Amino acid sequence: MMNFACGHCAGKVLGVLLLYFYWNGKPSAMARTLANKCSALAPFCGIAGFCAWMCISPYLNELPRMWAAIGGDTDFANSSLFGLKETFTMPTGWCTMIMFFTLVSSGLCFFTQFTLPPHMSEPDPGGFDESSRLVEEVEKMYDAEAKA
Repeated sequence: MMNFACGHCAGKVLGVLLLYFYWNGKPSAMARTLANKCSALAPFCGIAGFCAWMCISPYLNELPRMWAAIGGDTDFANSSLFGLKETFTMPTGWCTMIMFFTLVSSGLCFFTQFTLPPHMSEPDPGGFDESSRLVEEVEKMYDAEAKA
C-alpha cells in the first residue's frame, strides 16, 4: 500500500510542479499534457493502493478468534457471555475517511486543472500564432543590428 500511496503523492507533486512551470516558466504543450497526465494518474494510484491493502491485509477483527481457535478455546471465543461478535465489515475508520477525502480532492484538482485554458504565450503547434512571427521579426532586427 505504501508504494501506491507514494505514487499518489508523487503524481500530485509532479502535476503541481509541472503546472507551476507551465504558468510561471516557459509555457509548452508538453509540460501541460505531462501535468494533466500526472494529476490524472495520482487518484488511480491511490485507489490501487487501497484495493491492494484490502486484498492483502488480514481481517484484524478475526485475529483474536483465530488465536483462540489455535489455543483450543473456540467455545470460549464463540460464547455469548465472553465471545467476540463476528463481523465482516469494511474498516472505515478515520484513516480510511481521510483517504477517501484525499482521493476526492485529488480528482477535483485534476478536473479543475484539466479545464484551464491554454496560456496565451503557449506556441501554436501549427506555427500559426502571431507571437512566434513577432519574435522572429525581432530576432532578425537584432541580428541585422549586430552585423552592422
